[in-house]
Amino acid sequence: MNNNQKVAVYKDGILTIGTLKSLFPNVSFPTTGPNADWIVDNNVYRIKTKAFTNTQKSIMVEPYFEAGSVYTNMVIDKTKQEIADELVAILNENKEYKKTAVMLKYSQLVTIGFIYEGNTYQIDDQAQGNMVATQARFNKGKANSHGGYWRDKDNVKHTMDDAAVQLLFDAAFQYKSDLIRHMHDLKDVIDATRDESELAAVDINAGWPANQ
Repeated sequence: MNNNQKVAVYKDGILTIGTLKSLFPNVSFPTTGPNADWIVDNNVYRIKTKAFTNTQKSIMVEPYFEAGSVYTNMVIDKTKQEIADELVAILNENKEYKKTAVMLKYSQLVTIGFIYEGNTYQIDDQAQGNMVATQARFNKGKANSHGGYWRDKDNVKHTMDDAAVQLLFDAAFQYKSDLIRHMHDLKDVIDATRDESELAAVDINAGWPANQ
């Protein structure tokens, strides 16, 4: 108990709150505060907060004296509805955490890239944008729109004719579409869970499409 700490003095049914200096202005205390005997003799009490469980709630109140201690809160039981509402709120929060983990898993797989005929190709938004633009030129009848090759993730050129590069595009689009579809399916499953046990049973690492 230090000299600037708020304490309570309970005497003759009257409870007074303040610091040791304000309550006992004429007493000179050591820097470490008064000793235990002085505290007892002068009816000084530490101000405490009652502990409470998950099925209880704490309400802050004016300090009061009870069973030899001074408290600043009262503890009451939560209603069944309050407990149910809290469980729903916690479940919804945990669902959001798990859906975020699903999106992170998706991003990781996109970053890894698409393996095609032993080589890995980028399939992020920019890379797919390049594929779309090149395919659009093919659709307009412009042969060799890709310059006769396509670069892999390591920037290595791979010679491909028009048909071959379009097969790469189709396979890459299909793989990424499958990734997106599975990501949304997992999020739907997570949203549909009714309790923590069902949520815990959702394996976010399962079911992703195989990379060639």
